Amino acid sequence: MAWLVAVVVAEGSLPWSSEVSSAFAAAIASLLIVLASRIRAVSSVPSTFCGFASTFAFLALVTRAGATHKLLSLGWGNAGVAFAVSLVIGNALGSAHGELARLLTASSHQSANPNARVPLDGSSSAE
Repeated sequence: MAWLVAVVVAEGSLPWSSEVSSAFAAAIASLLIVLASRIRAVSSVPSTFCGFASTFAFLALVTRAGATHKLLSLGWGNAGVAFAVSLVIGNALGSAHGELARLLTASSHQSANPNARVPLDGSSSAE
């Protein structure tokens, strides 16, 4: 959605200044994000807005990232490409770390007591 907002603003599709166009397009995109939250795959609105904000951070921090030719290219200068690839890599690393943690803790938890619970409150043992 943030990429689409950037394209709309960069192309001058709205009749206002870039600041007003950005605010208007972001407001419409925000409404669409909330409405789309009925779909299970995109139901986590805070996560979606975090991605929205992160994409805008990329656009703000990378020189000329909001230029139309960069937004429509298939290179690393395109916020949509760079952010999508970083999400895929981040999810893969998160899954790998979770699996590694499961493998490292599985043998120690199973050998002690297969029905034991891991305390989440910082205490040394489950009660």
